[in-house]
Amino acid sequence: MSNEVTRKEDWGELGPAMRALSSDKRRAFVCAYLLEPPGRGAQINAARKAGYGTPRTKPGHMANIAWRLMQDPRLVAAIAEESRKMLRVGSPEAVNALLNMVRDPEHKSHARAVEMVLARSDPPVVHQTMTVEHRHSEGDMIELVRRFAKEIGVDEATLLGVNRPERVIEGHCVEVKDTETTNAQKAATGE
Repeated sequence: MSNEVTRKEDWGELGPAMRALSSDKRRAFVCAYLLEPPGRGAQINAARKAGYGTPRTKPGHMANIAWRLMQDPRLVAAIAEESRKMLRVGSPEAVNALLNMVRDPEHKSHARAVEMVLARSDPPVVHQTMTVEHRHSEGDMIELVRRFAKEIGVDEATLLGVNRPERVIEGHCVEVKDTETTNAQKAATGE
């Protein structure tokens, strides 16, 4: 990669992580690293192609430069961002490879390839309907609690609590006037 490639006008549309890098030299490293064949020395070769070091820089020193570049979280984020772009651009190749497997009935993964294509092009639709009805009247529930209380040897009032059936106390009410209320309050407080 020559220095001509590192000119800003040659970069096209940059993502936020690539724009966050401090120099075009770092952007060139990201691109060179992604285009470098994987394996031993890929980071060192990418650093050299991006313009780091000199032709006389020793391999150990270049390895140190490449290692330091790869420790920068901004650079790692830019590599990830550009990797995602490359993966999206590779989709047509993946589709062609998959279709070649489908077209070759002798391929060992022919059936899996056919299944993949069908699952993605016309996915099966599964409809599931479930109805759950659970009905108990209040009287049934109280009876159930009473039986359970008897079974475990606990007073049913403990389990029923506020839900136990209350006995209605018969009575009547008398309307009290405000002055009578005031007199009753005075009598209660001892005034």
